[in-house]
Amino acid sequence: MQPLTFQHPETPGLVSIITPMRNGRAYLQEALDGIAAQTYDAWELVIVEDGSPEPAEDVVRAFASAHPNHRVTYLRNDPSCGAAYSRNRAFLESRGEYIAFLDCDDRWLPTHLDACVSSLVESGDDLAYSTVVMFSSSDHALLGLWGPTPEEVQSFPTSLFGRSFVTPSATVVRRYVVGEVGPWDAGYRCCEDADFMMRAASAGKRFRYVGGAHCLYRKEHAGATTQRLAETIEEFAAISTKHLGMPGARRGRCSRAIASSLELAAKLHTSQRQASDPSVQPARAALLYYTAWRMRPKRWKNLVRAGYCRLRHGFDAGVQRVDRPSLPGSVTATPQRHAA
Repeated sequence: MQPLTFQHPETPGLVSIITPMRNGRAYLQEALDGIAAQTYDAWELVIVEDGSPEPAEDVVRAFASAHPNHRVTYLRNDPSCGAAYSRNRAFLESRGEYIAFLDCDDRWLPTHLDACVSSLVESGDDLAYSTVVMFSSSDHALLGLWGPTPEEVQSFPTSLFGRSFVTPSATVVRRYVVGEVGPWDAGYRCCEDADFMMRAASAGKRFRYVGGAHCLYRKEHAGATTQRLAETIEEFAAISTKHLGMPGARRGRCSRAIASSLELAAKLHTSQRQASDPSVQPARAALLYYTAWRMRPKRWKNLVRAGYCRLRHGFDAGVQRVDRPSLPGSVTATPQRHAA
């Protein structure tokens, strides 16, 4: 991935909040309220709406009018270009020393930016992230916490291969990290965030875990990638395989973690129904079990499972990637720009 060149000079101390949005009008106001409540007041907001049938430009403009001391920019893609492209387009508009990711359906607690920026300033590290509180979209009931265990913090970056515990909406990075690591890869449908974090770790960027939970993460709503669990786990395994050999990571443990992800993805492809997971493709299971066996030859049962699945479900060895542009200038349609 090539480095990203920003269009504007950097403003010291400023946080550029990057929010991609598609069909998020129902949730956007909550996200905006969380921004407005931040105890760290030096921020700007760049929202990229990704071809939503029901645009939320009026909501963004009302927010901009209520906060005249903050730069608020609304951009729109027509047609939809995906979340990664939308983030990359917003990066080009950013002016802050720091970049904070915020999905339109999540919400920050008032201390989020303050905690992350303070941690970066004090430590000199490159990325700061915290635990998130998961909540139900239907009734806002709390569902639990998602973040690293003490063991995962201690074994970083090897632990990145086990599960994706660095949540974008709970992360603040120095802008040069995005510039040097490069744009988010739009070829991934579900785990482009994990790919970015692994590329940052591979580049030697220093991650700082901020204690506590400073972000609310919405689950169980239409369009969430967690509804495509089989595809998500398979894609995470593919990304992890690409980064096998990451400096500082223990290759043997990484290989075992990847094999476990491949096994889980194969199991989901054959045990789940498409009604509950539209990404289920039973013909994918044989290749996944076979690849898991190649990663861990002692687990010979995966080779047997691969043969069984091939006989029962067939064999699909296609590459699971989406043909999407990653940066403006590589799409046919001309995205629209609106400054709020």
